[in-house]
Amino acid sequence: MTEVQLKYQKLDPLAQKEVDDFIDFLLSKKTEKKFDMESYQQKLLKVSTWSEEDVKVFEENAKLFNKWTIEEW
Repeated sequence: MTEVQLKYQKLDPLAQKEVDDFIDFLLSKKTEKKFDMESYQQKLLKVSTWSEEDVKVFEENAKLFNKWTIEEW
């Protein structure tokens, strides 16, 4: 057995699982595909935007909501 295997064997099962998960995480990072700028730009273009008029509706409703008084019993 190698030194690494001996160290691994000394770990309790929970710690071994943590080591296995960390190795899986490192391997998944290595196999991830490269960043695709064009795809990212297309996603950004699909993000909706609101006009000043759209926002104004929410601001007016917020003012009305703040004026609303709760009925006391």
